[in-house]
Amino acid sequence: MTVARVLHDGRADNSGWNVTGMRATASGTYDFEGVEAEILGKPGDYEREPHFEGGVWRYAALHVGGLEALAEAVRKSVAGFGDSATQAQMHRVAHIAGLAHSARLFVEDAAIQVEKPEARDLEVALSLAAREFVEGACLSGIAITDRALGTHSFSTGQTVERVRRDLSFFLRQADLDGKLQRAGQSLCQSDSPVGEIWHSR
Repeated sequence: MTVARVLHDGRADNSGWNVTGMRATASGTYDFEGVEAEILGKPGDYEREPHFEGGVWRYAALHVGGLEALAEAVRKSVAGFGDSATQAQMHRVAHIAGLAHSARLFVEDAAIQVEKPEARDLEVALSLAAREFVEGACLSGIAITDRALGTHSFSTGQTVERVRRDLSFFLRQADLDGKLQRAGQSLCQSDSPVGEIWHSR
């Protein structure tokens, strides 16, 4: 990894960043021709485990924040109906709140396990599994939000519209199938049953 001084806006090009989600961000290319850079660390340091793939819990934590924001929007909306709220509406509140809480607990445990000095492949697998679980929870949460709020979920300028749009985009990260494959391989190589692989560590 290198650290370079990027002082010339004319070298940057983010014209290809035409996405519907995370519009407040920008990604693109930069012309580094002739730019001096400082080498940070040694070759291979950046991808060293357990903090490279294992560090995916940090992304998942942000995903959970988006899910919690959607859950709160649903809760407030249904609470606003008072005694006239239907059974189905109450079910949606309970369901999305449960998803958000489960996702948070999964990510918190992954963070604790991966950051231990003795963390190895199984801890990395836990973090990868947490990311996968959180993605499913978020997708379910988005569907529940849309069902609960209806067209309000898609109203431009509304916070919930931005959150669901940004979250849908942010969930699409590189090589998700590869990450899940790595987690599965580590689990299959373990001598412990599923219920004890992470619980006993």
